[in-house]
Amino acid sequence: MLVEVKEDSGSDANWISAGVAAKLAVRPLAVGLHKEFVCPTGTSYVPSSKVKISLIGATDKVPVNDFFIAPDNFPFSGIVVGKPFIREYGHPHKIFPEKEADEFLLMMQKQPTVGVTVP
Repeated sequence: MLVEVKEDSGSDANWISAGVAAKLAVRPLAVGLHKEFVCPTGTSYVPSSKVKISLIGATDKVPVNDFFIAPDNFPFSGIVVGKPFIREYGHPHKIFPEKEADEFLLMMQKQPTVGVTVP
């Protein structure tokens, strides 16, 4: 399964679509913080669950990060890294090489392994 990762330097959170989280069979965790976020659609949303995943590239590994499970009307069906990720690790295109013909990034969880494409 390939999962696209996008950067949103305006987002105050990291997001994963509910569909991708379900396909990965990642166990959702309750969110202890009840903070309201504005989604790219302009609607407000208070996430109730999150998952912990790490991204692994050809040469670099990013430690485990929290990704809120996005609402159903989220305009993107993959993973979105926001300001928390960028502040900690830098821009994804600097951490992971651009996708080349025979290369891809891997997103690792305790059980599933997923190919990740970076636009």
